[in-house]
Amino acid sequence: NSLFSEQSRGAPRWFHVGGDEANPLQKCTQTNIANLEHYLVKDVVHGELNHTAVAWEELRLKHPDPDGLRAAGGDTKAIIVPWHTGSARQILARGHRAIVANLENHYLDFSYVEHPIHNFWYDISSSRPDSDARKEEPHCLHEVWEKAENRYLGGSFGGASAAFMSYDEAVHQCTSLGNICMGITCERARSASEAPPSKGCQPRRGSPYLKSSSREDSWVRTCSNESQIVKDGLLGAISAMWTDKYCHVFQCGAADPAWGPNGRAPIASKLFHRDF
Repeated sequence: NSLFSEQSRGAPRWFHVGGDEANPLQKCTQTNIANLEHYLVKDVVHGELNHTAVAWEELRLKHPDPDGLRAAGGDTKAIIVPWHTGSARQILARGHRAIVANLENHYLDFSYVEHPIHNFWYDISSSRPDSDARKEEPHCLHEVWEKAENRYLGGSFGGASAAFMSYDEAVHQCTSLGNICMGITCERARSASEAPPSKGCQPRRGSPYLKSSSREDSWVRTCSNESQIVKDGLLGAISAMWTDKYCHVFQCGAADPAWGPNGRAPIASKLFHRDF
């Protein structure tokens, strides 16, 4: 504890405790992990250091949920960073503040083919429709449908064979689908007087999210009660970053012949070829 105290002097009143990829293994059970994290968060960081703990999503997003609450110190003071499968809304629904670092949007240690440049510009408060997190996000107490002109939502239900319908039918179906439906996208009506559209609409998952379109408009589901929660609890996002893979593959790979055989040559060219 004296080491933690010495390192934290003069620093911001936050202390990152890690916790990513701390999964149960053999005698290291989830209960043991949660107990250790509880001690570190509650007794050391929040107690002795009088700091605010920051942790990766694995610390809080445990199943069953009481294990995650215990790991976070038994309250909602800790700041949680969703990165792998969690979402900001999933964290906010549990009462915590969030700093976002979604894997597909922030990590540089993938080739530009996997993580193209446009991935780095997105709404950090949006859901992650391809993740299980969407199923756990809070339901709206009162839905509001906000129009986004010249934008489309991807991911139709039923794929290429999905049926088109009227605006009202698409809204009803989207609501029935629950949180896995982000909104609806409609072909733009030929007549400006046709509002809402009487045909050409589909409920959508939302991936990609509100991309430009010359012939479509979208309506996104929002909750009238969530704006203040997002404003108060969403602290921001981590900038574009790389992890240990950057050193092992992209950087050190240029000098280490171990990465050369079997097509594993250095791939730094794939990392840096980005149209910033």
